[in-house]
Amino acid sequence: MTQHSPSSALESATPLRQKLADESAAARKDLKQHEFSRSDYQRLLNLCERTITQLEKHGIDAGAGGRLARHRRVLTDLIASLENPEAEVVRPSDSEVYLTGLELGQLSYVVAGLVQSSGHWNQRVADLVLGDGGLPAGALGDRRFKLQFAAMCRLAGVRADPPAPGARCDAFVESERWRFGVVAHVLNLDADTDAAVQLCSERFRADRAPGLMVLEITNLVWPERKVIRVASDTVAASELQRRADSFLAAHRQRIASGVDPVHAFGLLVVATLPTYNVATRHVAFSTSFRIASLCPEGDPRLDRLAAFARQFQRLGG
Repeated sequence: MTQHSPSSALESATPLRQKLADESAAARKDLKQHEFSRSDYQRLLNLCERTITQLEKHGIDAGAGGRLARHRRVLTDLIASLENPEAEVVRPSDSEVYLTGLELGQLSYVVAGLVQSSGHWNQRVADLVLGDGGLPAGALGDRRFKLQFAAMCRLAGVRADPPAPGARCDAFVESERWRFGVVAHVLNLDADTDAAVQLCSERFRADRAPGLMVLEITNLVWPERKVIRVASDTVAASELQRRADSFLAAHRQRIASGVDPVHAFGLLVVATLPTYNVATRHVAFSTSFRIASLCPEGDPRLDRLAAFARQFQRLGG
């Protein structure tokens, strides 16, 4: 987002100046129509500041060029433009704004769940928040999601440890004295789901570990790429759960047939949607998860998967 300072009368007659003026007018009009309010932006900015403070408390520098610092700049500029409607601001598209809020929510969740004094996950979290490190967007999303799931486990009271050097799983989880591997993967709109499932299964086999496959399906169940208007938070939760259940109904059988059942015993899908509550006029980013078995009836791992699901349910997804 760029702030353009006032210029001379001569400069105002140039095509560039006119282009900037047109963009500024369009941005002001869009801001008035946007379902985010100034208070929504302020809450996101406060969340960003708290997350940066928590990192610094544990000796992790968010970095001037890091992802949290970039989100802070975007939100600060947006709030400034709302306070001064005449400001000449070229703002990001609606979808970019939504994705900024979405990633900020995910990063804050990761930090809250994993960062501790001398914590085993701290370096991985630092690598994530400091920037993309030249990674393509898909690889960066995968890295963020792996940590998000580990944070979900921690916040549900389930032990989650980073993998040992050379391990192929993304984390190892212990539920009621049963330890299993986790492979987490983000499914993009153009993803080859069959290939992703096969890769997950191969990684479980390589570690010779019982495995839970965790898929991030937001891209597949949120084709609108815009805030979804709902009558209440209850309706928002129901809509999110409906979409996640629809994915499972459509893909579970095919996924089960594409994995090695000796190792891959369960599937957990996670989705996050931005919703606008028309009653309270607030925007929220809500996350839901659904768990399904991939092993046959009578398999003793079914009881263990059910126990893990009960623990995980503490998150209220």
